[in-house]
Parts: sequence; structure tokens; C-alpha cells
Amino acid sequence: MKKLCILSIVTALAMVLGNAPVAMAKGPVGDSVTIGWYEDATRYNPDGSISQSWANDGPFSAEFIRTGKAYHLADIQQYYNTTVAQLSGSLIISGTGKLSGHATYLSPFSGLPIRDRFHGEVNIDIDSETMTGNYTQWSYAFGSEEEVLSWYPNAVPDDEDCCWLLGYTIYTAH
Repeated sequence: MKKLCILSIVTALAMVLGNAPVAMAKGPVGDSVTIGWYEDATRYNPDGSISQSWANDGPFSAEFIRTGKAYHLADIQQYYNTTVAQLSGSLIISGTGKLSGHATYLSPFSGLPIRDRFHGEVNIDIDSETMTGNYTQWSYAFGSEEEVLSWYPNAVPDDEDCCWLLGYTIYTAH
């Protein structure tokens, strides 16, 4: 049953990724603004133990499209520090500062399909074009137990989503 679930998810993911250029061609329309920040972060294994951490990384900047009071990341690739294959997804910051989003891609490390989820609360200071606040990124891999654990030995099954939790990273933007 689990293998069937994994196969179904991987097939659906492949179909979504195959349509990514069409979906990416349509995006929010509004004013473009470049937002900058530095970040501190702690990356955790699924069991809550610390995998790694860093401070004052950056500076980073990304182009956002402002629609009303919300900010949409213009290109999800700007979120990542490296180019990733078959990337699709979105990230939005609401007018009340709620950051949310998702991305799917093929890992440059393992070649497995990965899904990231983002959630947090940030503040954009439009006058200084900066961002402050906190957000979390959860990372999940799709594949068989053997495939996933050979690359990510700390991964744990996430039966609810038919995938493997790789860990999570808590970011502080300043």
C-alpha cells in the first residue's frame, strides 16, 4: 500500500512539474520591489536535534510583486541559493505579514523529488526595502525507503503525506 501511495505521489509530482512552465507563465500583476535581508538559521533533523546553524548569512535580495498589501515572490528560484531542476512553486507574504508557500524540485544532492513548505511571520519595510521576522521551511523527499534513507539517513516516514520528512529549518530574517 505504501509503495502504491509513493508511486501515486511521484507520478502526480511528475505531472505537476511537467506543467510548471505553463503555470509559471501566469503570475501576479503589480509593482515590482526588491527586498533585502540577512538571515540566521538553525537546521533540525526530524527528531529535533540540530543538524547545522549559521548567522548573518547574506545579504540576500529578491524581487517581489506587490498586489494590494501582499507580496508575491516573482520567481521561486530566488528563494534558493543554488539552481534546482524542475522547480515550481510560490511564496507569498500577506498584508498582515503571514509568509506561506511551497516548492517542488529535484534535489541536486540526491536526484529525488523534494517538496518544501514555508510558513512564518515577517514584516516588510517598504521604505528601506528590507524584511525582518521568522519563518520555517519543512523539507520532504519522495521515494522508496531504500532510496531516501541511502541519501538522507535521518529521514522519517510521513505516512500522512506518503513521503519522508528530511527535517526543517527555522530562519530569522534581519
